[in-house]
Amino acid sequence: MPDTLVRTIGFSSAAIVVIGTGVWLTRSGWPFGTVLLNTHKLIALAAVIFLGVLVYRAANVAPLSATDWAVVVAAGLLCAASFASGGVVSAIQSAPAWVSWVHRIGTWFAVGAVGLCLVRVI
Repeated sequence: MPDTLVRTIGFSSAAIVVIGTGVWLTRSGWPFGTVLLNTHKLIALAAVIFLGVLVYRAANVAPLSATDWAVVVAAGLLCAASFASGGVVSAIQSAPAWVSWVHRIGTWFAVGAVGLCLVRVI
């Protein structure tokens, strides 16, 4: 199998697991199950770290354009916002509603930006 196909399947699988566990966590309510919450967080973190490694390797093979760097930075910032807002939601029983919405909606934008990053850079 080509590397690009394997990476796409890997990131798609990670996104499905992260989104699926996120929906499950939302429906189960606070306090969240430890195993489910940690699975959700660790798979998301692993996917972002793997994307960072792929971008680093791609940048060492050939210089990235300004547009590619903008996509990478946007994906990184959206992922960071998702992690930060998810941390607040999981730590506080009655997190502000806007933080929950930032996490729910921002995660979809982060997934889209990561997908665009995969298409543009990798």
